[in-house]
Amino acid sequence: MKARSVVLAVAASLVASLALCASGTRWLNVHVQERAEGTEVSLHVPFNLVLAVVEAVRSDELSGGRLRLHVEGCEIDWPRILRELDAAPDGQYVTVKDGEADVSMSKQAGMVRIDVDERGGEHAKVKVRFPESLLAAFRVEDDGRLDIRALLVELESVPVGDLITVASDEADVRVWVE
Repeated sequence: MKARSVVLAVAASLVASLALCASGTRWLNVHVQERAEGTEVSLHVPFNLVLAVVEAVRSDELSGGRLRLHVEGCEIDWPRILRELDAAPDGQYVTVKDGEADVSMSKQAGMVRIDVDERGGEHAKVKVRFPESLLAAFRVEDDGRLDIRALLVELESVPVGDLITVASDEADVRVWVE
């Protein structure tokens, strides 16, 4: 009887796992490891929960899935910039090399790539990678709010893999989709 229970439990687990895989549940992951304090934080959250939380929060900065951006001293036509970047051909767009850091931004094979290699300070190495298709989901409204909900909905459909990695003297950060 005991062996039969174990077999049934294993079979039930396999069926549940297959059902979860078949449902197409996508996950947002964040891992932060801070060195000085020895703090480690890991998030492994299904996108539907992330969306629910973003929509449920109400504050001056975040409300209804929209985050207020603070840009002082100028007006920026974000939709136009993002449309033009989306329409632009592949290429190396920004290269900055100075005593403090090397910074580059490019579009290659459908991916937007941003790299920062800091020489001073925390010696941070930052890599941001996201599909060009995600640009259409960046919506900044007239009141200066970024539509986080629209971005998360589109982010759920991007290919599995790393979006942001940061390695520095102080901490390591990784954000990815699976």
